[in-house]
Amino acid sequence: MQRTCEVCTATFYIKSSRVAKGKGRFCSLACYKQWREQSKKNPFAFVRHNTKTGCWEWTGGKDKRGYGMTWDGKKWRKSHRVFYEWLVGPISPGLFICHRCDNPSCINPEHLFPGTQKDNMQDAIAKKRFKFPQRQPGESNPMALLTDEQVRYVRSAHDGHRATTGRLARELGVPVYVVHNAVTRRTYRNVV
Repeated sequence: MQRTCEVCTATFYIKSSRVAKGKGRFCSLACYKQWREQSKKNPFAFVRHNTKTGCWEWTGGKDKRGYGMTWDGKKWRKSHRVFYEWLVGPISPGLFICHRCDNPSCINPEHLFPGTQKDNMQDAIAKKRFKFPQRQPGESNPMALLTDEQVRYVRSAHDGHRATTGRLARELGVPVYVVHNAVTRRTYRNVV
């Protein structure tokens, strides 16, 4: 795969598997070291301005989810938190720094806001970025052990005192708790 060095703009080739791992930004160790030294002097060396979105995108190291990571001299921290503290002020304990732009690599303080876990989840739900698991009722659930017809049979037999849950479970070849939950309507509530 052909790439362009971020320091000297030389063209070089690298395996695509290394690019997928986040490598392939520099043509040599010397260019990497030069970039590293520049970035220590100027933290904005890791920032690229996206004119379309207004995001200040972190181009340095990132975690698996795309959040920029910064070494603060003691430990690795999320870049958006470091820049927020640096440009806006301290973050109260227990608060998150949430993105209005939904770009995890963005460090623009105008796109960031402090909030609780609840605020962050409500923001995700409002923006339709959070999907609730869809429940599948009755036999349409892939984990269902009884059909809707069997549930009706179990309930009528048990309600009419014609059979115990144990006998019905043996007859249908399912565990007793499955029949018990169907009879007491803990499961299969959609079956009438």
